[in-house]
Amino acid sequence: MFKKSNILFLSIIFILLTSCKSEVKLQTQTQIALGTVCSIKLEENVDSDIYKKCFSILNDVEKEISRTNENSYISILNREKEVVVNQDIFDLFELGITLAKQSNGKFNIAMGSVVSLWDIGGTNPRIPSNDELNSVNIDYNQIQLDRKTLSIKIPSDMQIDLGALGKGYAADKLRNFLVSKSIDKAIINLGGNVLVIGRKDIDNLWTIGLQDPLDTSKIFAALEVESSSIVTSGTYERFFYQDGVKYHHILDPDTLYPCKSDIISSSIIGKDSLICDCLSTTCFLLGSEQALEFMKNYKDYSAFFLLEDNSILHSDNFNYEYKIIENY
Repeated sequence: MFKKSNILFLSIIFILLTSCKSEVKLQTQTQIALGTVCSIKLEENVDSDIYKKCFSILNDVEKEISRTNENSYISILNREKEVVVNQDIFDLFELGITLAKQSNGKFNIAMGSVVSLWDIGGTNPRIPSNDELNSVNIDYNQIQLDRKTLSIKIPSDMQIDLGALGKGYAADKLRNFLVSKSIDKAIINLGGNVLVIGRKDIDNLWTIGLQDPLDTSKIFAALEVESSSIVTSGTYERFFYQDGVKYHHILDPDTLYPCKSDIISSSIIGKDSLICDCLSTTCFLLGSEQALEFMKNYKDYSAFFLLEDNSILHSDNFNYEYKIIENY
């Protein structure tokens, strides 16, 4: 079965595959940030100050959006019910509400109270009572945004959680910084949210393995990409067992319980990691049939789903080379 050590240290892991023929020499630096293991791979001749700035960016993002940092925008909003934010964070809220409307509420940044009650991945995961769940307010339409003042207001019984956007938002910030420093080859891996810059070498793309959700020591598929992000959502990321039943962290706004989906691994490939991050969660919540229809709203992003019957579906615009891996 699943091992919690995999979840604690690796989260939704992509296995980056390297060829023994590759002449690309990358060095890796790793730190804990955003509640997960974050690694950055750059060519060997890159100045060490580039790494320092990268991890500084990750720490700044955590200070902005972490629900557990009492001075973050999100903590202040959840506590005071009103906050003035910077433009980037305001844009995150606008994106969250747009996705909520497009997905009929399946993507919902107003689920903070529900996330706290379940505390999956926290120190005290548990099944909340019906009374507790009935007391929460997750109506994202009640979030008030004022673009002129960059202020955000929420009702007194609402809590915000940006967990479905955070790592993607951070990965894009890292990419933009590295590109500004003329870095044309890099791998960013934020607990499984992978973003690659450029290609492995002039003749080869990066090959990225997708973790098998039923055996986290293996991969089930390998995709070739360049200058793209791949983000996966699945039930193997964070979970707990009670009375032999597995409760995972992807909570359904319709039931306030862990989502029941025919998708067990939802991967999105595209330029911006933020959008990939949001769409991977949304598609998982929608289930494969609705997800494929939903993805027609995002023609620049492709979906790749592993279903519970072990079959694979992908969106109509999926044009990446891939192979299914057995007994890897």
